[in-house]
Amino acid sequence: MVDVRTQRMHGDNPNLLFISDRHAAIALAVEKEFPLAFYAICCRHLMMNLGLKNKKRKGLFWKICKAYTREDYATNMNTLQIVQPDAHEKLCRAGPQRWSRAHCPLVRYNYMTSNSVESVNACSVIYRKEPVLKLAETYRAMVQEWYYKRRQLAANMTYEITDWAANKVAKKGMKSATWVVKGVNAYQYEVSDGQYIREVNLQTGICGCRKWQLSGLPCGHVIAITRFLGLTDCVHYAADWFKKPKYQGTYSESIHSLGNMQQWEFPENIQKAIPPRMDNPQPGRPKNTNRIKSQGEEPRIIRCTRCTQTRHIRDQCGQPFVVQPPVNIRTHNDQQFTQNNQPSFNNPTQQFTSPPNREFVDEMIATIDPVDIDTFSANQVKLILTNYVGYDKNSPTFLYIKKPNCSLDSCLVPFEDAIQERDTILMYAHHNRLHVYVSRVELSPLVVAELFRDETNKRENQGKPSCAKKLFD
Repeated sequence: MVDVRTQRMHGDNPNLLFISDRHAAIALAVEKEFPLAFYAICCRHLMMNLGLKNKKRKGLFWKICKAYTREDYATNMNTLQIVQPDAHEKLCRAGPQRWSRAHCPLVRYNYMTSNSVESVNACSVIYRKEPVLKLAETYRAMVQEWYYKRRQLAANMTYEITDWAANKVAKKGMKSATWVVKGVNAYQYEVSDGQYIREVNLQTGICGCRKWQLSGLPCGHVIAITRFLGLTDCVHYAADWFKKPKYQGTYSESIHSLGNMQQWEFPENIQKAIPPRMDNPQPGRPKNTNRIKSQGEEPRIIRCTRCTQTRHIRDQCGQPFVVQPPVNIRTHNDQQFTQNNQPSFNNPTQQFTSPPNREFVDEMIATIDPVDIDTFSANQVKLILTNYVGYDKNSPTFLYIKKPNCSLDSCLVPFEDAIQERDTILMYAHHNRLHVYVSRVELSPLVVAELFRDETNKRENQGKPSCAKKLFD
């Protein structure tokens, strides 16, 4: 919070920089209390206001924000103007000096966002509605734990700079292993990194890439020069705030406990304040405890990846998960052909020259008792079909029986012809089971030939599952 106490602690300094979202109240407070300070914009909040379409454009935005030189800034800005002109216009209106590292008049020390403040807010989200004393005690315990852990890390530091800085320098050293260095004088050098030729002045601490002076860590060009000079370490080129003495001195102080509230001594002249009611519900819908969005920030649309609906995610989706069955290309083509050439059922004896749409429902439908063969009729078969597969016995259909040990080319016999003789129906019964084929249309020789082709393909493709009974739809 920007107030008079902050001004008393730091003073009004032209090198002081504030980073926050674009809220008008914060900008007005900084301008009023710290007229000499510089007010910068959080790049994260700015990105949420731009409405970038995909991850590639968001990555391009971060390249623009983190560019060290104005040449890289201009190149990436031109690309953004081509792919999304509205975002480019919003960035220009916001002022590049307030969010761009290349145009910022002060050193931001690699702080492009206000994530540190957001992290503290996230740690105290469950304590915001507590009384002031309990909230202050929560912050005190949090800082005490942080100081203790970092004091332990500072005591066990391996390098002369922090571990984070040492990893950064090591990666830059590996990247600059093949760079070419040419000397100008005792302090000035030219370094070719394969794309640019940068001038480095070791006496003034200035490099042409601007990474050294803006970040405080030696860039790849400085590391290449130290390797060219035969030096084994470049730690002395790092800023003081990355070194071990500064890090240890930052966390040298101890944060002590205040003890129990019952043991505190209260002066008698202080009037006891009555705490407010925290359980008093306010009218209207209660606010969410999540982060408060900045002014102009566009809401993020949450979409389920299962049902493609909004306002919930996949883990909260209530729609049943149905696995889509694999599509048989040949069957799918037959279904499309049949839909375009759907026959009329007004004439049940109509002949067809193309195979009807088929579904494979495999089951043997009847058991024959030799004593009752004389009374076995087509109505009994239809009754059995009704009980087993939900068949409508009143629908105009045709029943066929397949001869045993024979293919489908010419072995489908009409059921009415097969039940005329006792010996014929006994011959057609396989293992006391009768194989009956049902069709809504009367099968022509061309249809039987199509069935024969299916049977031939089935024998050729032995790895595919076979079906014994086919229900023609």
